[in-house]
Amino acid sequence: MRERNISEADLLRVINDPDLTYPSYGKRVSEDVFESGRLLRIIYVDTPEAGTDARIISAIDLEEG
Repeated sequence: MRERNISEADLLRVINDPDLTYPSYGKRVSEDVFESGRLLRIIYVDTPEAGTDARIISAIDLEEG
């Protein structure tokens, strides 16, 4: 996340209130477009058995240059 300049707040926004969520190969993908036009895609798996809500696999800033 640090490498791609994605804050924890941005990550939580995409997971908790995405514009789009869909399954992908046993994982979940959530996407959100910010007011600035920035598009973030978060790939994760739900992990309630581990005592957490989700495990992040990847966070991608699709507007990154």
